[in-house]
Amino acid sequence: MKKKLFLAVGLGWIIPGAGHFYIGKRNKGIFYFFLLVITMIVGIIFSDFHIVGISDNIIYFISQTGSAVTFGIGYYLRARPPANWDISFLQYSEIGLLYFSLPGLLNLQVMLNIFDIFNKENGKEEIK
Repeated sequence: MKKKLFLAVGLGWIIPGAGHFYIGKRNKGIFYFFLLVITMIVGIIFSDFHIVGISDNIIYFISQTGSAVTFGIGYYLRARPPANWDISFLQYSEIGLLYFSLPGLLNLQVMLNIFDIFNKENGKEEIK
């Protein structure tokens, strides 16, 4: 059965590591999943469940879009903020926001790795 590249990349965007799992690199997929999800959970805890929106900090917001999981959770938490919501948290939970946004950026690299695996399996060592 021939695997479809864009399906693998799409699965990898929706759930980190799912694209690798789909193409048969199960150990790599499981590793990426746990690495990115644990990093995201640590970020949520460190930021005290405060997530930025596009109007608060565009860099953090854009980096969250690298994975559907981080984007979806960020959207959910932003739509239902904690009762004591205060925008001044940004100066105190910057490390948490960084840890929450990092998996989105790392997931882009994980998805690029799927392209590399497809090229190597099809005999193309480099893209010209």
